[in-house]
Amino acid sequence: MRCKECDYPLWNLRSRDCPECGRAFLPSEYEFVVDSVRFCCPDCGQSYYGTGDKGHLVPDSFNCVKCGHACRMDDMVLLPTEGVEEELTRVDVVPWLDRAKRGVLRGWFGTIGMVLGSPGRLGRALPANGGTMQAGWFALVTSLIYMALGCAIFVLPILFIGLSFGSASFSVLARLIGAAITVPMAMVIVLLLWTATTHGLLCATGKVAGGFSRTFSCLCYGSAANVLVAIPCLGGYMTPFSWIWWAIASGIILAVVHRVSGWRAQLAALLPPLAVLAAFTAVVFLSIVPNMSAAIRAASQRGASTAPTTVMKADFELQQYAMVTGAEPEHALRLLASGQLGLADLYEPGSLARSRFEVIGGEVVADVPGLTQEKTEKAIAAAKASLDSSGTHRLGDLVFVYRGVNQASGGNPDPSLWRVVWAPLNPSPNSPVIVIATVGGVISIPTPSWQASLAAQNTLRVSEGLPPIPDPFTVGLSPPVSAPNAPK
Repeated sequence: MRCKECDYPLWNLRSRDCPECGRAFLPSEYEFVVDSVRFCCPDCGQSYYGTGDKGHLVPDSFNCVKCGHACRMDDMVLLPTEGVEEELTRVDVVPWLDRAKRGVLRGWFGTIGMVLGSPGRLGRALPANGGTMQAGWFALVTSLIYMALGCAIFVLPILFIGLSFGSASFSVLARLIGAAITVPMAMVIVLLLWTATTHGLLCATGKVAGGFSRTFSCLCYGSAANVLVAIPCLGGYMTPFSWIWWAIASGIILAVVHRVSGWRAQLAALLPPLAVLAAFTAVVFLSIVPNMSAAIRAASQRGASTAPTTVMKADFELQQYAMVTGAEPEHALRLLASGQLGLADLYEPGSLARSRFEVIGGEVVADVPGLTQEKTEKAIAAAKASLDSSGTHRLGDLVFVYRGVNQASGGNPDPSLWRVVWAPLNPSPNSPVIVIATVGGVISIPTPSWQASLAAQNTLRVSEGLPPIPDPFTVGLSPPVSAPNAPK
């Protein structure tokens, strides 16, 4: 038992004031492990032991059996039970709340260990009043550290590459600063919504022993169980499982804090994340699966099952390049030279545009990955100079129409604008055309609808302030190659 002001030991004192700082105290203000403290009669020293829930005397006033003195618990002299160390008289303390004494790292790791090993014990250690802000800070710090560990292997290379480009440094730093601001805000909002839903469910299913702030603290400390997201490379894939572990640990803490049954606490803690995961799965299934299925069917009909995957990869690499450098590549040849796209990504079986016959910027495409830096830059500059106002250009069986799309409508382009088209020079008759739009969705356009779709796309481009594009199937190579069986 120590002074709550200056931490001075208050054992064996008849006075009710701290000898060090003068703060008044009462034994009833403290909690002890049952039978760990001797309450001694102030007249004769007869010992009594606390057997109540908080290690207090039951009853708290009586006549001493030895001298008959009228004893009150708050007037008695306290000593640790013989053979019991002082620290063992204290009930559990949340290490995070004790970090001023333990140190920040020990307090943080100690709290994580308590949640992972014995969440119920942490629930018993939570203070009855206060500590809500400290719990919130714990959740914020823990979640950010976990996310940083899980994402560092991806973020650090992007940061390094981005800062290597003088013109892109500001863009990369701005994105990182933006993430540093928005991620904590999003986490606070998620925690508050989760708390509101969980507390509402607890109240709807019966009585609870605490208020909203106690529920919030339980979920905040439960975030220590979200540790799976800290696994490098795999953390993002482990998020659903980690959320469930977080919810289960929080449920155990809630059961202790609110003195409710385990099933009530688990239902209240688990239902919100399960509902979010179910909704996310439904959205993915309803939006992505049909598009992928259509693309795969289209690719199967034309004998090129790699078409949708290749188009999506090309678009992904375009966006990665823009994210790192702050600008779109001047020509798709840049993606091949940097290794973001390989030769195998550019052609379908039997293509007329096979690498040995395709010359861009004065260089054979197949030789570009092995060129010197000087020759590479010269070829890219020549390829860029050959582009028309729309920037449409071919690389293998891919036709790139991304020029200016990201900047359309002041940086808020229409999601239907095309970025990449899979347009082999010798397409299978009556096979659909595979296109990827700004939103990243794969679109399959039947051959009879191709010209109408192209006209509608150009109308949209003009409305967005972009020049119209030529029919991708007429965009040839240098030297030109005819496009037999091109859609009409």
